[in-house]
Amino acid sequence: MRNIQTILLAVVLCVFCSCSDRGEDISGRRYPILFGSTDTRAVADITDLQNNGFKVYAHFEGSLGSASFEKDVTYNSEKNVWGYEGIQYWIPSTKYWFTAFYPTTSSAGTVKVTEQESNYHSYTITNFDITKQEDIMVAQANREVGANADAPTEGSVVKLNFQHLLACVVVKVQSQISGVKVTNVELGIVKSDGEYNSTSETWTCSGTATIKRENLAVDIPITEFADITDGGILVLPQTVADQGVKLTVTATGAPRESYEVYIPAIEWVKGNKYTYTMTIKQGYIVFNEPTVEQWDEENATGSVIIK
Repeated sequence: MRNIQTILLAVVLCVFCSCSDRGEDISGRRYPILFGSTDTRAVADITDLQNNGFKVYAHFEGSLGSASFEKDVTYNSEKNVWGYEGIQYWIPSTKYWFTAFYPTTSSAGTVKVTEQESNYHSYTITNFDITKQEDIMVAQANREVGANADAPTEGSVVKLNFQHLLACVVVKVQSQISGVKVTNVELGIVKSDGEYNSTSETWTCSGTATIKRENLAVDIPITEFADITDGGILVLPQTVADQGVKLTVTATGAPRESYEVYIPAIEWVKGNKYTYTMTIKQGYIVFNEPTVEQWDEENATGSVIIK
């Protein structure tokens, strides 16, 4: 990838050189592509984004030629700015396509951005292993630069609003019996392996696994519900059939050592958060239909911006 990137950057330099050879002075209108925001709609805590950064793939083409580049964007907390090595500059009369991913690297799957004519946003994610419990988000945008490549203005800012490609399942428990403590929670028979195609905007899933939250010590209140999934379990978007996905909750101080329930049939959609609630009673439990909301709804406070 480094060799390819070097070649592509060389192409960019050749583009500028060819312009100079024609006697056209562009030195006064070369403005860097900068990143200038400190928030994103899809990250629960902005420090996660700042600590890990994100990766941007770009393709551009215009009267001076075409090329691509790939950058790891990181945050400088002292200067409160985003930056990357090898600054790129806007080129006059050129159209840009941007695809950004968070986090920059993942051990859960492989991301590949394809450069097809008229579809420079196309990408695939293969061999994605949900048991790694690693999030993945994407943002896409484009911008067409005028003949003068003026300095960034409000009309030329490109916003990258990250969106989740996974779904999130939260389980909250309440007890009518005092002294109950949840020690483990398992979400079993969930699809474990997935491949995503941006053209169809769909996941193809296979295999099953059990995702666990173990060695917990969550005190279960009587008057409210407590989250026993530590903010949620990441799941691949999938169709859940009746008797298809099993939830197991292990507790102490309750009438039973463990409680098992099958998730009611539902479609888990990417970008959504599904919150299930369970009430432990003396001889039985009550398991409710989930509330569904956009995953980033509670944290919609800004955007990552390319200037």
